[in-house]
Amino acid sequence: MRVALEGVSVARGGRTIVHEVSVEAPSGSVLGVLGTNGSGKSTLLRTVHRALPPIAGRVLLDGDDVRALRPREVARRVAVVAQDSHEDFGITALDSVLLGRTPHHRGFSPDTAEDLRIAREAMDRVGVLDLSRRQVAELSGGERQRVLLARAITQRARVLVLDEPTNHLDIAHRLELMDLIGELGLTTLIALHDLDLALAHCDRVALLVDGRLERTGAPAEVLTVDVLRDRFRVDADIVQGRDRPHLLLHGVARPAATDPAPRTLMEGTR
Repeated sequence: MRVALEGVSVARGGRTIVHEVSVEAPSGSVLGVLGTNGSGKSTLLRTVHRALPPIAGRVLLDGDDVRALRPREVARRVAVVAQDSHEDFGITALDSVLLGRTPHHRGFSPDTAEDLRIAREAMDRVGVLDLSRRQVAELSGGERQRVLLARAITQRARVLVLDEPTNHLDIAHRLELMDLIGELGLTTLIALHDLDLALAHCDRVALLVDGRLERTGAPAEVLTVDVLRDRFRVDADIVQGRDRPHLLLHGVARPAATDPAPRTLMEGTR
């Protein structure tokens, strides 16, 4: 399912946070939304599942404006993994994952054997099946995040929106999660702070600066050493790993006046 944001602006508290952003995620692709804290990443993503209405522009799902769709229809098309979710702390991990089947039910109909099969399959896929009977409140942050991903998979939507999903995960689980996202084959929009993960796992990235889209394109084209220094205040090289490019961080960037001549993209270190 193709997702297109056309001239989207969003206001919160009477102040415009996102300004006329236009970006597209082709069907089955992974689009990373990047930027420093306060750049508007989370705000922009919330328009995709109709949690925030744009004050201008529109969000299209295969050409359909999300504002014209009923909430149940949006939930059937778009699954969400937010940064933190506390509304299901009083239930088990399995019951939390089964909530992903709600858009497919009529009224308050009970979960079926098929719902249970789909939920258990999703939990097994993200490695939390052994947590089925545990209370969500008892889980670590990383375990809760994987339970939320299992819920999103259970929803069987064709679009996946993730807001900083790797925040609570250790490095191994971060890599596993990003590999899994790629394997799902869903149209995915993901806000990330980890630029190395974005460089290695996203098909395209969109860089927001003060709520405005500064550039978009392939990760290696957007995350140049100059952009890393000027927009993220880090001194880094981009090096080619065994099968993917990676960031080699050196530290906080020095003031521009004392910077040496800029390194070229993919230039090796000595």
